[in-house]
Amino acid sequence: MYSQDPNIFFAKKFKRYSILNACTSHTRRARKKLAQILAQIISTRRNMKQDRNDLLGLFMSEKAGPTDEQIIDNIIGVIFAARDTTATVLTWIVKYLGENPHILEAVAETLRIASISSFTSREAIEDVEIQGYLIPEGWKVLPLFRNIHHRPDNFKEPEKFDPSRFEVPPKPNTFMHLAMGSMDVRQ
Repeated sequence: MYSQDPNIFFAKKFKRYSILNACTSHTRRARKKLAQILAQIISTRRNMKQDRNDLLGLFMSEKAGPTDEQIIDNIIGVIFAARDTTATVLTWIVKYLGENPHILEAVAETLRIASISSFTSREAIEDVEIQGYLIPEGWKVLPLFRNIHHRPDNFKEPEKFDPSRFEVPPKPNTFMHLAMGSMDVRQ
């Protein structure tokens, strides 16, 4: 007889390895806790006697449907399958983006127009005057990326989506998409 829990097979097969045994022990405890939470949700749903239009509701609505344990196993499988497949596809996306610089230009332009970071923190290393304002050495400065990325003197027609603007590196300190400073996306 085979268990529906792959961790049990894994644990029996590699029991002599203490690190793996510790990991599977932690995994089993975490899975047990998740199963208890799901069992409580199923119980609450059954007491409500109200159909829900979701995966759990679909499992529970079948007259001769799966047992609660089978429902729990399926829900846990869906939770972790989605995580693994998403991570895998994102890995392939990054690989192919890296092999196609013209696509990276479109990504850079997206990050310029819709910055994922609003600002960064920097410290002035010397006194500097900007547009009549003195910023003394040691002061903290919070450059706002949207202001930098949408200045017409930095990017012609800044509201227009134009990946070709990244065919050549932008002027220094005009494109800071990850709060780390200027970067040439083509490298």
